[in-house]
Amino acid sequence: MLEIKNLYVGYGAFEVLHGIDLKIGKGQLVSLIGTNGAGKTTLLNTLAGIHRPTEGEVRFKGVNITAFRPCQTYQLGLAYMAEGHPIFQSLTVQENLELGGIAVGLSSRQQRNKFEEVYHLFPFLEQRLKQRAGTFSGGEQQLLSLARCLMTTPQLILCDEPTLGLAPFMVKELFRILKHLHTQGTTLLLVEQNVEQALLFCDEAFVLEQGRIILSGTGDELLKNPDVQRSYLGG
Repeated sequence: MLEIKNLYVGYGAFEVLHGIDLKIGKGQLVSLIGTNGAGKTTLLNTLAGIHRPTEGEVRFKGVNITAFRPCQTYQLGLAYMAEGHPIFQSLTVQENLELGGIAVGLSSRQQRNKFEEVYHLFPFLEQRLKQRAGTFSGGEQQLLSLARCLMTTPQLILCDEPTLGLAPFMVKELFRILKHLHTQGTTLLLVEQNVEQALLFCDEAFVLEQGRIILSGTGDELLKNPDVQRSYLGG
């Protein structure tokens, strides 16, 4: 589904990612963990087309998307749930959702079908379609952000710190929905501050430190790894 080869990314003369190699299979849920400043968000921004790499290649479903813009990656089926509730605060819930479908050119009928799917996963949104998105709580905005991603009929969703700052019951709800999407065959790349939950949740995980992948394995293998326990799990 996704293949990254020898990826280098920087800001001016400052290099952030150094030769990243990573593969994600169709239907996998993959977690990417690392400390603040390790380069996790830079990697997701590059995959989404927001940043351009200085070297290397990104392939999605066999297509070279290294130079694609965000609108092109969305059209191909790669959606990005960015950090910090990235919704249109002044628009209504319905308008936010409609923009997801418009971004990938869904017909009116396709939009209606996607709305039904979204309502099934997020019943509270159907009841509050005319409400301004900016009046939602942080957790509700994050769920709306994920719902808008689903309106684009994604095959791969990049999730950057989806539970950051959320109340425990909202964290539980968000993970429930992500797990459901995974069981339905959606491929997910998850950057998550809750390392233990992310590792329990995933098929495979990668540890990113100072712009380099230093460790990989199944979630269970990394949970039992002494270095991961010491650095990320307080053990």
